[in-house]
Amino acid sequence: MKIIVAGGTGLVGSHLIPMLMEKGHEIVVLTTQTKPAARPFRQQHWDPTKNTLSKEILSGTDVVINLAGFSIANRWTSENKQRMINSRVQSTQTLVAAFDAADQSVGLWIGASASGYYVPGDSPRVETDGSADDFLGKLTAAWESCNTTIGRKAQRQLIMRIPVVLAKEDGALKQMLPLYRFGLGAPVGTGQQKMTWIHVDDLARFIVYAIETPSVSGVYNVSSPDVVTNKEFSAKLAKALHRPHFLPTVPAWALRMLYGEMATLVLQGRNLNNTKLRQSGFQLQYPQLELSLQHLLAQ
Repeated sequence: MKIIVAGGTGLVGSHLIPMLMEKGHEIVVLTTQTKPAARPFRQQHWDPTKNTLSKEILSGTDVVINLAGFSIANRWTSENKQRMINSRVQSTQTLVAAFDAADQSVGLWIGASASGYYVPGDSPRVETDGSADDFLGKLTAAWESCNTTIGRKAQRQLIMRIPVVLAKEDGALKQMLPLYRFGLGAPVGTGQQKMTWIHVDDLARFIVYAIETPSVSGVYNVSSPDVVTNKEFSAKLAKALHRPHFLPTVPAWALRMLYGEMATLVLQGRNLNNTKLRQSGFQLQYPQLELSLQHLLAQ
């Protein structure tokens, strides 16, 4: 298949693309870099800020995977917030507009979203639940809405609501490791907020599974069933590193002083129900937190 990946050089893409190439698919990664680094797949320049994408590159496309988006793990200044919005909304609008202009259809359209779509809280959230009325809720709702505008030009559509992605080389785990290696890791806030997560390889494997499984469509919580509290996550990470875990929780006010509004990422919990994922027939390779941490930290 010919597969176009937007945001393919990020964390998820770096795990996904090798899996797709191993299966013999033709990969085209959209990049905003005018002189991208040499890579073992085709790269195509585009500029979502100017709605610029060559229509010719779309010919014969079987699958579009839209992962593009400026990380929300950056300080939430007004400028960064706007960049988070534009990098998701404008990039998706550019993709959809290019397919419209080329009058080109696609077999499967996969759009990323996030657990931030849901209202924070301990209750398990299912795919039919509504969106939160805060920054993350509005951001993800707008992102999803743009993806669904592909409409009839996509024979099948998939939206993935993704929680914390565990990977050693980037993301939340990478930021936590230095303190925990020194035995200084601790829960934050009350420590009772729910943490839903997914191993990066399981996320990439699900995307491959969705491509190969016609029955997978609609919205999916792509998450592990092993939902833990922040305190439990902290203790299990310390244990996996063979480090002590004795410090008191870091108070919420201290995190807000350090990170501002972005502190809500760790102070507010979300509990994703993954029943629909399991019913799809997909088997998680790393369903338990201990197993995931052991695998990642052994790399």
